[in-house]
Amino acid sequence: MGALLEPFGQQLYGFNKEELNYTDMGKRLGDQRNYFAHGDLDKDFIGLSLLDLIFLQRIIYAIQLKISGLEDKQIQRAINDLFQCRFAI
Repeated sequence: MGALLEPFGQQLYGFNKEELNYTDMGKRLGDQRNYFAHGDLDKDFIGLSLLDLIFLQRIIYAIQLKISGLEDKQIQRAINDLFQCRFAI
């Protein structure tokens, strides 16, 4: 699934002059979730976690399409169209 989504992640993070790193993404999302869940609202919002959520939305959509039986190219076209990524696929 990583190779399927890599171009979309690289584009999204590249627009924000950041690097796509799945480990860092998971840590940020986990930390931000814990702040909200435990009422630690005095903690600073982790800005990149919003970018992570946008990419996570694309990941979940790709997983749903994969489970539905679509081929990788079909999934890429669907993500490209839905999220207006403007790739030539």
